[in-house]
Amino acid sequence: ISFFSLSSQRLVASYLAQEGIEIVRNIRDNNWLQGLEWDSNKLDTSGEYEADYLDTVLTSVSLPGNKLNIDPSTGFYSYDGVTPSVFIRNININRDSICDGATDGCIKVTVEVSWFQIGTTHKVTAQEYLYNWK
Repeated sequence: ISFFSLSSQRLVASYLAQEGIEIVRNIRDNNWLQGLEWDSNKLDTSGEYEADYLDTVLTSVSLPGNKLNIDPSTGFYSYDGVTPSVFIRNININRDSICDGATDGCIKVTVEVSWFQIGTTHKVTAQEYLYNWK
């Protein structure tokens, strides 16, 4: 039973990590649509951030370990809501890394989702390089 529970949590964490990358990609694309620089709305600054699917800008992590909440009626995870989940998502933007030789038009996005289960902290990490390809 614990194996299936852990597998289920790992699957949800994987989706939340991928969603974190998609949130950053969406912010980049919305910046273009609004006529802003591609790396506006905190994408121009290395650091630790949090965001959910409702956000259009990254928020600096003010409270480390801030858990995502789940809306039981929709199944969506966000920082709004009243039902805390076990998942913590951190989005790391790194402007200092070299992305295939490009230093100006590239950011490295690393998303880590962690949770505590069966006496152990588990983590899932996803990473993507986003470019100023427009």
